[in-house]
Amino acid sequence: MKKRTRMACLILAAALFAGAAVPAQAAQEGNGAPWPIPGIGDDINPGDLPNIISPGNGSGGNTGGNGNIQSEKEPNDDIATANAIGLGKPIVGSTHSEGEVDIFKFTLKKAVYVNVSMEYTATNTGANLWFAYIRDSRGKVMNKTLDNLFATDTDGYAQSGQIKLKKGTYYVTVVGYALAYGRNYTLCVNEIKAKKPELSGVAASGYRAVDVSWKPVPGAYAYYVYRSTTKKGNYKKVATQKGTLSTAWTDKKVQTGKTYYYKVKSVVKTAKKTVSPASKVLAAKPMPQAPYVLPEAGKKRVDLRWLRVEGANGYEVYRSTTANGAYKKVKTVKKGSSTAYTDTKVKKGTTYYYKVRAYAKVKKKNVYSDYSAVVSARPE
Repeated sequence: MKKRTRMACLILAAALFAGAAVPAQAAQEGNGAPWPIPGIGDDINPGDLPNIISPGNGSGGNTGGNGNIQSEKEPNDDIATANAIGLGKPIVGSTHSEGEVDIFKFTLKKAVYVNVSMEYTATNTGANLWFAYIRDSRGKVMNKTLDNLFATDTDGYAQSGQIKLKKGTYYVTVVGYALAYGRNYTLCVNEIKAKKPELSGVAASGYRAVDVSWKPVPGAYAYYVYRSTTKKGNYKKVATQKGTLSTAWTDKKVQTGKTYYYKVKSVVKTAKKTVSPASKVLAAKPMPQAPYVLPEAGKKRVDLRWLRVEGANGYEVYRSTTANGAYKKVKTVKKGSSTAYTDTKVKKGTTYYYKVRAYAKVKKKNVYSDYSAVVSARPE
């Protein structure tokens, strides 16, 4: 086989990314030797691929803390050596620079809607990593639009569209681009159903917003976000996030100093639209941020300056003569735009410790931020 030029490799990569059919003899270069890879629209049968034995490094990785996730067994480069996997059972794999193809086999006992998902560690280069296809019992791609995924390094998760499969045996093929070589991925063939989402975070974003995020549910086309002001109270739907990867939402209709509780449901559509049970509940309280304070000692004085806190109506300054001692309030700054205080009631040679907190007025009551980090200064 003739050695491929750099331009030929670039054309091949572009064709793969676009989902176009690639001749079975197309090659990727690795370690100076070209190896054939399967064409996206071609059959994969025993003997179509070279018997490459790769050590793999997919033996680690317990995605989601699940210690029962299996790892691929090499070689699994053709249908005859495909690794058997169960529906909804993730497997850790790895591709290498020899143009290796990982092939997995799964069997359905009844007709169901499925898709393929992949989790991996992202480094935000924006490069293409892996592409995967579901294939029929003969190794043929069935639907180039629905049954494939492309994983890029911008994200740590990718999934294919959903496809309805009959009872029978099917295959998933995974091929990696150059930046994927030697890196692990966790692959899973999922039955599409309304699964309870897992909240990954509910956190205040400053004094008047709460960020809500959750892990993607395979096949979900939308998510419903619910909110309450008490954990066991009445929850109201406050947002609908559409899109398979729309897994975050910011609540900007909140009150400073008030605790809000959130839960999320997933929505899937197979033969009919189905809404999942609700996730567990997580809470957050929007508050002013703690100030960042800079001290400077002078002659019989200590100057304190801090960055302005968004939403603050004022600040309180506390002082002590020991870092972990009792702090006494020495000043209330009654303007949110005022970001400095000079302490002149100090003694030369004594070290003073300070901390500052911001406050916002809500219905004539002060809502306080956390204290700043303790800073110290020793006047001359």
